Amino acid sequence: MLRRRSLGHVTVEKVANVQGKEFQALFISTVRSISQLQSSTAEDLDDSNLAFLSDVKLLNTAFTRARGMIAVVGDPVALCGVGTCKLIWRRYLEKCEELGSLFPQFISVKAIGTLVRLTTQKKP
Repeated sequence: MLRRRSLGHVTVEKVANVQGKEFQALFISTVRSISQLQSSTAEDLDDSNLAFLSDVKLLNTAFTRARGMIAVVGDPVALCGVGTCKLIWRRYLEKCEELGSLFPQFISVKAIGTLVRLTTQKKP
């Protein structure tokens, strides 16, 4: 399909398949949303099912494959609110905000933190 659109030089891979490869630009889709995670069972939230949210090695592999640019598409509340990588994601978003590359630009890491607290609070 990509070749038919003159995009044959574009590679689409799972992160597990990019070990040892480098790319000029890397687009990462984290696919989890906070609403999806809130409706998940405890079994679904096991670290082994959370990929970029809880697997530091997987996240490191993804981040170190780009030579020039990384773009992440994902729910910042899910990235900063769930899993063992949440502090790494928060720092990444802080750096994006500092560089003016956090989109949409009306959102801030402070606002994301507030949303994380609101959505992850235990309900009475």
